[in-house]
Amino acid sequence: MGPNAENPSAESPIVVLDVSAAAPDEAPGLVVEALRAAVARGTAFSAVLLMPPAAGTSGRTEPGVANERVRSLTRLRPELRVHCRGLAFVVPLDVQEERAKAIAAGDRLWGCPTFATDDLDQARAWATARLGSADA
Repeated sequence: MGPNAENPSAESPIVVLDVSAAAPDEAPGLVVEALRAAVARGTAFSAVLLMPPAAGTSGRTEPGVANERVRSLTRLRPELRVHCRGLAFVVPLDVQEERAKAIAAGDRLWGCPTFATDDLDQARAWATARLGSADA
């Protein structure tokens, strides 16, 4: 099953991407593609990302795939700094612990603030607040 973008409208400043049913190894690439599309709009946005409930079966990604994801994110980071006000990851608590470093890396990795929760409403509220924050 492919990703589900809840609000494909270019007018919406909150991008909601549901990759929770995607294979865990595919989800990061889908997220990068969705963020690339969001920054291409050229306007400020926040994103709510519903992630898969568990890591891949091996817990590891092939080195070539992982390296390409890092390169893609590195190329995208300057645009995220300009347009993205925050990324809210919706994942179960055990996955938050497993991926804590990547999620908490915020500005250093993603180019914008990040937040992790297991509650969709909390993620939406955080993303909405980020759009109106003074430092956005």
